[in-house]
Amino acid sequence: MVPHAREAFMPADGRIVENDIGYVWIRGGEKATITVVIFAEPDSQPLLGAYTLEGLALAADVRNQRLVQRPWLLLGEYLPA
Repeated sequence: MVPHAREAFMPADGRIVENDIGYVWIRGGEKATITVVIFAEPDSQPLLGAYTLEGLALAADVRNQRLVQRPWLLLGEYLPA
């Protein structure tokens, strides 16, 4: 993976940090998408963010601690020309 840019982020503790970002293919089940990767500190916990979960149409099943397929969300409606 190669960084493409550097951006500012705000972790849960409210600090502002700068990290490199890049783009990679990721696969979840039978679906694949290009997603954003944040290059964090080497000891950081890897996380799947909302951007990646949306791209793969996955949702967190917290009760069973797993990812599940979900229908695509439509964020607008079709407006005829």
